Amino acid sequence: MFTRTRPQDAKKSVSEMVSLAKGDPISIEWIAIGIYKLFLANDMRSSQVENRFWNRVSKTDRCWNWIGATNRYGYGKMMIDGRRELVHRISWRLAKHREPRNCVLHHCDNRRCVRPDHLFEGTKSDNALDRHSKHRDAVGVRHGRYTKPERTARGVAITRSKLDEEKVKFIRDNYQTIRPYKIAKLLGINYTCVYKINKGETWKHVGV
Repeated sequence: MFTRTRPQDAKKSVSEMVSLAKGDPISIEWIAIGIYKLFLANDMRSSQVENRFWNRVSKTDRCWNWIGATNRYGYGKMMIDGRRELVHRISWRLAKHREPRNCVLHHCDNRRCVRPDHLFEGTKSDNALDRHSKHRDAVGVRHGRYTKPERTARGVAITRSKLDEEKVKFIRDNYQTIRPYKIAKLLGINYTCVYKINKGETWKHVGV
């Protein structure tokens, strides 16, 4: 059964009821009724969560795809008791009747998939190895500076930068006529920086 009542909350509610009884048989009877209502309400809440979950799942012959909201990484998400939950972890809890102890990974490599037999539990190391085996590491052309260049700070967007686009163009325009070390001294930077700018190794976003 899927449940989102925190154990500490349930224990607190039961202990508060017991402390009020003080050995009174009538009070103990009311405690029993209160405990029953507490867990009944939790069961009803669990059923509502399950219904909300499955109403946002589209089943195909291969994957069961989440058609609700997703986070920026493409994983499905769902609000439960004011908290954002990843839907593949919810699916795991529904199938296994327990909280996952580690990460929940995908055999199918489909981030929207919530099909239980496509999911498996693993450590962060298992997650990294799985990502590497499927060639999904963010290296080379898959690195964020290539796939999402607008998120990479460049040039004057770097707060400690001593240069701007005009100074970079000045370096490239005068590299052959003014000695590089003099340009470096004039702009308050080192010679290596001047060399790399002229070669196009840095400040690549500024046209040569």
